[in-house]
Amino acid sequence: MDAARRERAPRLTERTSPRLATGITPAFDPRAGHLNLMLGAAGFKFNPLGNLLVSAHALFPLTDAGLRSRFTMTFGVDYAF
Repeated sequence: MDAARRERAPRLTERTSPRLATGITPAFDPRAGHLNLMLGAAGFKFNPLGNLLVSAHALFPLTDAGLRSRFTMTFGVDYAF
């Protein structure tokens, strides 16, 4: 994680809790902003045989909001009976 993203990330703090034996509960500090995710997708489908379909797609973030991975690949195989 680069320094700029780490600086913008929510901070993990400790606060006391009467329900736990240790009295310490991790919590995230609230901050202003939004968590709207916007993803782009690209992919292809290939039909090698009559009822067999093979697909591959890539998902990539278009914004810096929320928790997300930098790049996600998906693969699929479908067969119709």
